[in-house]
Formats: sequence, C-alpha cells, structure tokens
Amino acid sequence: MSNDLKLSIDAHKNVFDNGGHLATITSQAENDFLSPFAAAKDTDVWFGLTDAAQEGTFRWVTGEYYSATDPASYKNWNAGEPNNSSNNEDWAEMYGTNPSLNGKWNDQFNTDSRYFFLEFDGPRVVGEMQNEGDPTWYPAPAPGSAFSTGIHHMRFTATDASGNTSTREFDITVTESEPPTITAPTDVTVTADAGSCYATNVDLGTPVTDDNCGVKSVTNDAPTSFPEGTTTVTWTVTDKSGNTATDTQDVTVTSNGVISGDDQNTEGDNSWIGHIYNGTNFQDYYGYTTEPQEFDENFGGSQTCYDFSNSSGGGSIYTETFSVHYRMHTTTLDGIYLVDIGSDDGARLYVDNILVYTHWSNRGYGTPDAGILFSVNGDNHLLLDFYENGGGNRISFGNLQKVTDKLASGTTQSVCVNATANKIVGNDAFTDSPISSNTAYTVTYQWQESTDGTTFTDISGATAKDYTPPTTVAGKTYYQRILTISRTNPGMSTTTVATSVSDVAEITINPEVATPVFADGTTSTRCQGAGTVTYSATAANATTITYSLDNTSLTNGNTIDASTGEVTYADTWSGTSVITVSAEGCGGPKTATHTVTTTPSVGVPTPITVSAGSEPACPPEDGTLTTTYSTTATNSTGLVWSIDNLSAGSINSSTGEMTWAQGFSGTVKIKVEASGCNGPTMASRTVTIEDTEKPVIADLSDLSTSVCASDETASPQYEVVNGIGLPASRITDNCSSTFTITYTISGATTVTNGTGDASGTTFYEGTSTVTYYATDESGNISAGKSFTVTVDHKPNPGNVTTN
Repeated sequence: MSNDLKLSIDAHKNVFDNGGHLATITSQAENDFLSPFAAAKDTDVWFGLTDAAQEGTFRWVTGEYYSATDPASYKNWNAGEPNNSSNNEDWAEMYGTNPSLNGKWNDQFNTDSRYFFLEFDGPRVVGEMQNEGDPTWYPAPAPGSAFSTGIHHMRFTATDASGNTSTREFDITVTESEPPTITAPTDVTVTADAGSCYATNVDLGTPVTDDNCGVKSVTNDAPTSFPEGTTTVTWTVTDKSGNTATDTQDVTVTSNGVISGDDQNTEGDNSWIGHIYNGTNFQDYYGYTTEPQEFDENFGGSQTCYDFSNSSGGGSIYTETFSVHYRMHTTTLDGIYLVDIGSDDGARLYVDNILVYTHWSNRGYGTPDAGILFSVNGDNHLLLDFYENGGGNRISFGNLQKVTDKLASGTTQSVCVNATANKIVGNDAFTDSPISSNTAYTVTYQWQESTDGTTFTDISGATAKDYTPPTTVAGKTYYQRILTISRTNPGMSTTTVATSVSDVAEITINPEVATPVFADGTTSTRCQGAGTVTYSATAANATTITYSLDNTSLTNGNTIDASTGEVTYADTWSGTSVITVSAEGCGGPKTATHTVTTTPSVGVPTPITVSAGSEPACPPEDGTLTTTYSTTATNSTGLVWSIDNLSAGSINSSTGEMTWAQGFSGTVKIKVEASGCNGPTMASRTVTIEDTEKPVIADLSDLSTSVCASDETASPQYEVVNGIGLPASRITDNCSSTFTITYTISGATTVTNGTGDASGTTFYEGTSTVTYYATDESGNISAGKSFTVTVDHKPNPGNVTTN
C-alpha cells in the first residue's frame, strides 16, 4: 500500500512506470487480505479496476478476466455501485473508513486523491474462450476439459511485470456427421383475413427435433401472408455440425369475402376510382382501388389476389369472375378527345351517362380499339365499365389525345375603321394529329361573334377553317370557332358527335383620331426665369401623344419631355415658344400648337429724380407747394408711388406728384414700385426739410448815440432814449421773414432779457452797450450785434460857483 496520495490516473502511471500495477482483486481471499490495510489507515484506497476506456465496462488494468454479469468473475461492489455519479467516476476504490462497509468497492471521481494498493508479479497468462454464436469472452477451460460441438475461439495473453503483453489466438472446431431429425407440425387450414384473399398471423405450430450433439437452429420458408389455396411450408433443422434434415407442412387458406357498405358512386378527381365487385355483372361490392387518368391494369395476373381498399380496412379479390366500375369526375379535360381502350374481357365507356363506346363481350386482350371519339367541357362524369370472366384479365385506357381547335394567328388585332383586317387563321383539325386525315371522322366549322366576349351568335355563311372579320363599324368584337367532329365509334350503332370551342380572337376596330386639344388653350404667358410647366393635351381615339418644342426655344437652352409635354425653361430665356402636340391613331397623326410668351423680368427703377417743381429747402409756408418725381424701369407694366411719412403731405400714386404739408420739417422717403414679371421692384429717395441756418443781423454801429441827461437834479442822472430799435431790414435769413427780437444792455445800464425794441429804455449816466439777437421761425438764434448809448452829465446851475 502506498505512503502518499495520488489521483487515480497518476497512481496507475506511477506504479506502472516502476514495473508494477494497481492491485487486482480477483477473489474473496485477496479482498480480505487487503481490507485491513485500508481500515488501519482509515482511508479509501484505489485499486486496479477501471472503466475509463469504455464507460460502463470495467476492466482490470492487467487484462485479467472481469465480467459484470458472470458470477464466476469476482466482484465486491457496495449496494448501488458502480453508479458513475456526475458521469465522472472511472476508477474503483475500496472503502476503509466505515467498519460496516470496509472492504466494499465503489467507483470514485477521477479528481479525488487516494492511497493505492500496488502489485508486483512475474509474467501472467490469461486465457479466454468465445463460443460460436456468442460474443462473450469466458475464462478458458482448464487443460483436458471437454469441448462441445462447434467452433471455439481461443485467446491467450501473457503480461510481464512491466506490463508488456503478447497475445495469441486460435480456433478449436468440434464436428460430428450424424444428421438431426425433424417432424413438421400438422397441416393447417385457415380462413382468409376479412376483406382479403390472404391469411396473416397463421399459427404453424412447433416441429419436433432431435440431435445427438444438440440442435443449432430450426427454420421454415413460410411467407408472411398466405394466399388463398394451399401453400407448402418446408421446415429445416440444423445441428451444431451443420448437418440438416427437412419435413413439410401444408397451409390451406379458404376465401372470406366481405360485402362493403361504402359509397359505390364515389368518383376520382381527374383520376379513376375503381369500384370492385364479385361476379361479372357487379353482384357483390367489395371495395375500391385507384388509377391515374390513363392506365393499364392487369390486376397482378390471372388467378391471383388483387388488393383493394374499403372502410373496413381493405381486402383482396381473386382475379377470376369479377367486375369494376371505374368512375372519374374530370375538370381538366375540355374539348374533343380520342382515346384507345383495350380489355380482357369486356369494356364500355359512358360520358355524362351517354354511352359512347362498348365491347361488352368475352375476348382476349389484343390491339386496343383506337381513336374512340368523345367531347367534354371541363366538368364531366366518366364511367368506364370492365368485367373479367376467366383466364387473362386486363383493362387499359390510354393514348388520350386532344383534338386541337386553336386559332393560330390574327387573334389580336387593332385595325382602323374601313381598313382591311388580317384573316383569323385556325388549325386544320382534319389534317392535324390525332385525326391525321382519317376519313372515319367528319370535320365541320362554324364561326361565331360577340360584342361582350360572353354571348356568341353564329355568323351566317362563316363555315370555313379561317375567317376575315369586317371593319366597317368601330368597336371591339370577339370571334370564336366551333369545331364539330362525328364518327361511329367501335361497337356503336349510332354516330357520336363531339364539339369544342376554340380560343377567342379579339378584334378592335378603331375610330379616326381627333385633333388634339391643349388643356390651357392655344396661348399662354409666363414670366422669365428657370422652371417647368406641363402643357398637356388630349385627343380622342389617340394611340399615343407626343410633344415637341420649336428650334429657337431649344437652341436657347429650353427642353421638353416628349411623352408628358413638360417644358423646362432656361433662366435667361424670354420670347415666344411653340409647343406642338402630335396624336397618333387612325387617320393620324393630327397636330395642334400652343404658343407661350415668356415676358422678361421687370428691371429695378432708375434713381428717382425731380421732373417738375422743386424740393422745398425750408418748411413750406402753405400747403400748395408740389414736387413731381419720376423714374423708369425696364419691362415694367406700371409704377406706383408712395411715401413713408404721411405728415410730409401726400403723393399721387400714379403720377408721382408730391404736395407738401404746410410747415413740414423732417425726413420723408419717396418710394416707387415697378410692376411686371418677377416684380415688383422698388426704389426710394430720401428728402429732408429742416432749417438749421441762423439769422444774420447786419452791423448796428451806426445806431450808437450820445445824449444828455434830462434831469440834472437826478442822481444818478438818466435819460429815456428812443429810436434805437432794430430795423427789420437789418435781419436776413434763408427761410424766415418773421423773427423774435431779444436784447441785453450792459455797462451803465443793465438789462438781461429784454424783448422787442430797446427804445424807451431809461439809460443812466455813462455808456451802455445794447446787443440785439434775432430768432427765426425754426428757433435758430443769430449772433448778437451791438451799439452804444452814452448819457452825458448835465450840470446843475444851482451848484455853480463863481470865482
């Protein structure tokens, strides 16, 4: 037992690398020997049993024999083990930690570490035997043992202490020549399964066999289902040496026909449902079978069983003296058809309950009756009857060919009124396949016409293969051809007449095209500039309408869409464009024109000037002053004048004459709008009326004066001076003629805010300076102008002293 812990695979490799292996425990004695070591260590211990190579199949690492099922192969698994918990338990361990379980085995996780039992020994030889027919390898018997008959595969493997092996295989074959014996079961008689002519699940019994060395196998050649009648079954016994013996047993199956209650009138949709009856005249209904639209059925041959279906699970009928109603509802066949029908024995065909063919008598199957004529309309019921009275049995419905009734050309025409239409050409049903000019058939035609494509009437005299339609009346007319074929079919005493309707020709007689008319009339105008305009026109009975533009417009960069009449104009283009529309149709083309005048864009008005009167420099004295303004604008359709300040006066919107408001002072904008394409355009002129110029007073020095005081007794002396007023003639102004006069007096006399005339002012003795100021109507104040007034002293005579 190891002194260290390792994972199971590491322990196996470590021991093997050192010339040994994990211990194998192949007997109770070995298990009892090892168990105390595990218990002494109080641990679970790995040993050399693993299923790592194949999950669920444990093998000793030495290759020694081990079998999970063979009682002779020692094992000591704990209850429920091995269980491969979590799918990861691949190595065996011996319990040593629980006294009640010590010595028991368990499969353990590969990820756990354990102590391990080691075993070192010399070369070991293990013998195995596999018996013939048994895949299991068993321990080889001891030398001198007896072998049973058969082949025994022997395999011996020698393994040395390092794990090196060598294997040899050979066979031991034991034979004997005495044949076995067999007695077959007694003969069996059974009834066929319900609705069938076969018997299944027949209990044959068990034969009695014997052999001196043992029987290897017992077989028979019995079929799964036994047909009606007698079938011989051969039994064969084989002993282990390959010796055989046989015996026979007869199995007889009697009929068990069951009459079906299923609907006997069920039809196949575009295929046949064959309802099968016992007897040659549809006596007892058994069930049904199915066939494609064309078929050739021989029922599996004569004197055999033919299977059918029914609601009871189906059955079979013996292929002698039986009959079949084949029924089909066809929605895919439409027109005249020829078909070949062959039978052994009788056959007949009905279309919508009308008999069109019969050969209702016994006969062998030879060349089918060919070219049987009938017609259908896409919703028909066909009944094909057949009976078999003995011998061969076969029914065929094939080589089904449609007689073509087709309009080959001229089926869609558009013709002008009173023109010549093309001939509507139909195929030649008599010469074409499948009739191929067979004189047994008579072929005729009748043409029909319709105005609505639904209700058709015969055209008198139109009985040829082809037809040329008239073109005298405009409108749409539909034409079709009725094909009629007649023949006396085989077995019939009356003539069969079949008809079909061709495809439809659609002939349109077109009236003469009308002259086109533009939706916008014959003329229109537009303003210059890039853009698109669509000029659409209509023309009765036109097949196509196209548009074109005159060359001058095209060379100047304009374009037109020929299909829609949409004109794209260049930005610089002005002038006349002509759009021409052409209507195609019967009697066409017819044309019309539409003339478009592209007017240039209105120009910006020239700077506004005064054409009459003058602009006031000063606020008008009254409301009679007028000024007429003028301007020009290229391509203009009219000028409209306005002002932005109504306090300035008023302006005539048509003539541009401005009447100024009395006393207006301020700024006004004279505005003009020029009407026209892409307008209006605008210009303006700003006029400002404002008096800012100061009045001017002329020189007043000449007004200076000197006077004597009038009262010599006064103190101070003074004098009232007159005649010193400011003459109006001395004042000038750019606008005003009326002024406000103010003055100041300084010096001997002082006045700070005198108004008007300074005359009459009392001046005191001495010199005073008088300064005048003029204020105009706009409030402008002139510069002051001055002069002097001197009052001289007057002596007082009473104070004169004479010396």
